[in-house]
Amino acid sequence: MEEVRKIDAPDKEDALKPCNYFDLICGTSTGGLLALMLGRLRMDVHDCKEVYKSLSSQVFKKPKLRFPGKMALDAIRGKAWFSGERLESNIQKIVKQHISKSEEEQLKEQGIKIEDAPLATTNNNNSRCFVCALVEGGHGCDRLRSYAVSAGAGGPFCTIWQAARATSAAPLYFPPITINCRKYFDGGMHSNNPILEVVKEAIRPDEGHRFDAIVSIDCGLSKLVNPSGGLVHVAKGLVSHVTDTEVRHKEFQRDYPHLKEVYSRFQETTKLGSIGLADYDKLQDIEDLAEDFIKAGIEEIRQCARRIQRWVANRPKF
Repeated sequence: MEEVRKIDAPDKEDALKPCNYFDLICGTSTGGLLALMLGRLRMDVHDCKEVYKSLSSQVFKKPKLRFPGKMALDAIRGKAWFSGERLESNIQKIVKQHISKSEEEQLKEQGIKIEDAPLATTNNNNSRCFVCALVEGGHGCDRLRSYAVSAGAGGPFCTIWQAARATSAAPLYFPPITINCRKYFDGGMHSNNPILEVVKEAIRPDEGHRFDAIVSIDCGLSKLVNPSGGLVHVAKGLVSHVTDTEVRHKEFQRDYPHLKEVYSRFQETTKLGSIGLADYDKLQDIEDLAEDFIKAGIEEIRQCARRIQRWVANRPKF
């Protein structure tokens, strides 16, 4: 977005918001949380980063006193390593702090608590967003949307915080959440790279339009773990295979070759993929890796920025 600003608003120092440039923002797991912050809550990238850093430091805190082997024992007992309630309460705080003033007033008039703001909104100033969550007993992801769709398109009514909990309910890490009698798990177990989900969503008959820019920001190339050894190692090995982001990327290239010219994928391939979901103490390492990645790939990033900027002035209403 900084490169877009240099093109689109070089005289302004204020950060640009992705929600003002992208028709549709989606994500899974951590990416789902970021999609809700950037799309539904209309944050700029800087605020989103700071809010996530604070959130992760709160929800991934480990007890100071923990006996050896507790994580393995919890896995055997089916007990999540981290508190779903703590994640819920922290997301609710974020919603209260970052919901727009106009929506806050509307919620008060309707007698709805600010923290229980619905995911779906009729506010056309919001970029549309959805997050992916896996339904127990289902064969694919539900798309929890911030906008209305035609009947039968799937996805329940829910609040912002429920959508955030559903998409981030990673097995072993957080317990699942039940919304309207449907139990949800982290969508990363099916679409950790939701590129196919977002393209299929955008080309639905009632929503379809041409693509001018598709931007995929991945979580780093991870090393596949051999599922052998102790229970925790086996579980992590299985998870590493089903959450591999390269699979969906290759499927996208195979199925949508005509979108190659508008597709930008940013994937750090050295160390980022080895940093775990709960490693909040390594967030500075992530920032350092991101800075190095940006410097090395600045020309590709600028090319992507030009694509985004070129069409936004004549952007059709979604």
